[in-house]
Amino acid sequence: MMSAAVLAGGKSKRMGRDKLLIEVEGKRLLERVLDTLGLIFDDITIIAAADETLEKFSWIRQGIVRDLIPDKASIGGLYTALSYAASERIFVVGGDMPFLNKDLIKYITSKEDYDVVIPRTTTGLHPLHAVYSKGCLPVIRDMINEGDLSISRFVCKMTRYEVGEEEIIAIDPDLTSLININAPTDLEMIKHIPYSGRIRGGQL
Repeated sequence: MMSAAVLAGGKSKRMGRDKLLIEVEGKRLLERVLDTLGLIFDDITIIAAADETLEKFSWIRQGIVRDLIPDKASIGGLYTALSYAASERIFVVGGDMPFLNKDLIKYITSKEDYDVVIPRTTTGLHPLHAVYSKGCLPVIRDMINEGDLSISRFVCKMTRYEVGEEEIIAIDPDLTSLININAPTDLEMIKHIPYSGRIRGGQL
């Protein structure tokens, strides 16, 4: 059974406050992510920043670990997630994605025989909605040691399946499942998403 990990160690600089605790339609962002993942995965781990107080996570039932290597951005969180993972492959998602689609996640996690399974749309790769294998660990470690923290460059070094936009649209026509919240303008933007687009995938 595949495990899942949520990267929750962002600094929320653009938001100006802890974005994971912001409520969207009555639920905290992180809570929404965990609710959807809980429909699919039995084993979910939350990756927090190395220096982060865990008090804000006190309401969470899932396991929480801190980054093994501090201040290495998302690739450091990915390294920690893979290091702690109970399964050979894990699904990794950002903690700021309010409209995850369980059917899209199931589709992505069904693709085997690759080190990375990652969505690609016209805006580029989506590394925080992807599957990674433990075979990625040596490459990630070498990149961190070299000071290269680009997940996109790391992905290009691995055997991978890029889930194309047409494949994604067949499941999530509005691509709402790939939206992440970084700034107050993002919160305003999602208010204009049709309700049907927000609930597709059975989260609400």
